[in-house]
Amino acid sequence: MFSIFRFLRHLKQNVKNKAKVEGLICNAYLVEEASNFCAHYFEPHVLTQDRQVARNDDGGDDADIEDNLLIFNYPGRPYGRAKMRVLADDEYKVAQIYVLLNCPEIGTYVNLFLTELRQTSRNISDAEINEALENKFADWFKSYVSINLSN
Repeated sequence: MFSIFRFLRHLKQNVKNKAKVEGLICNAYLVEEASNFCAHYFEPHVLTQDRQVARNDDGGDDADIEDNLLIFNYPGRPYGRAKMRVLADDEYKVAQIYVLLNCPEIGTYVNLFLTELRQTSRNISDAEINEALENKFADWFKSYVSINLSN
């Protein structure tokens, strides 16, 4: 029942002249149906109501961001006004861990950290491994990279 009322509201919104409501509702309905029918025969690159671009798609090519890590290569555009804020230390650490653990390029270093961790602690549980990944991996990765870059 509510869908009928929503559809009637949609039709009534198309009426601009309140003196001849019924005729204008019929006219708006016919125009809308004809437009939808004709839209199926347009070229694929023509945007219609049925072929709208996704809300946050910027339409750009990803070739200009190929040097970025894979986690940052998703298309999109910012929404709303830009806001700057400084992250607290715990927020910064959580964001750093999230980026490091979700980048496929860092996967080999995660495996290297886990093997070193298992070699130093033989009877380590999975919960302790997860805790070490969250608390120690970022510092280990930073020191590992600085040592290997200096060589």
